[in-house]
Amino acid sequence: MKKLLLIIFVFMSTISFGQMTNKNLRDYTKRITGVFSTEEQSKLDTTFDNVRVYTKLIRKDKNGIYWVYTEQGEFLYYKPYRQRVYQLAIVDGKILQRIYYIKNQENFSYFNPKSIKSITSKDIYLKPGCDLEITTVAYPILKGVYGGKTNDTNCIATFRGSSYTTTDFMVYKNKIHSWERGWDKNGKQVWGSSKGHYIYKKISKWAKSSTYLEDPALVNLLLLLD
Repeated sequence: MKKLLLIIFVFMSTISFGQMTNKNLRDYTKRITGVFSTEEQSKLDTTFDNVRVYTKLIRKDKNGIYWVYTEQGEFLYYKPYRQRVYQLAIVDGKILQRIYYIKNQENFSYFNPKSIKSITSKDIYLKPGCDLEITTVAYPILKGVYGGKTNDTNCIATFRGSSYTTTDFMVYKNKIHSWERGWDKNGKQVWGSSKGHYIYKKISKWAKSSTYLEDPALVNLLLLLD
């Protein structure tokens, strides 16, 4: 386990600071959109939950900024426990990913495309201190992989007794490695994996969508039949 954590630390400490371009931004956005699952990892290690993530592009503004909707929840009896909007843009030669909370989350769903397309600035508010600066990873074996992390203790949170959260992640062509943890005021971890990244494998570019799919039981049935 110590060797694994050391490898992860080396990978995350070798993020390069090369200039990101609009081409990188398009590629990154394409990689993080779709349907992702941790089912394979959860079967190998039951300490990791079986999670589904559904991410969809809302729109691209004329100024080149992308807006992306994402939600996630336990695969069994799926009901999202997290819904966010990402703002993606090139800032100072890096991809800046800003994270927004959604007001009245129950009004929006990946499975109701019209609701997502209707999201405006009035429906969201910024999660302060949680911006992610994304570049490419310099380690040779990870060529072409994007990586990023939050800045120290700036991402304030009170979930499960935490004072702040940290996020380290890497984005491959068909999977995302994400390690989110909560820490108390003394720097002690209070939630999140103690073993390393969750591995979200892309299983589809999109999921079946319908304005009628608002019942999690129906959603699960369709996913099982897919």
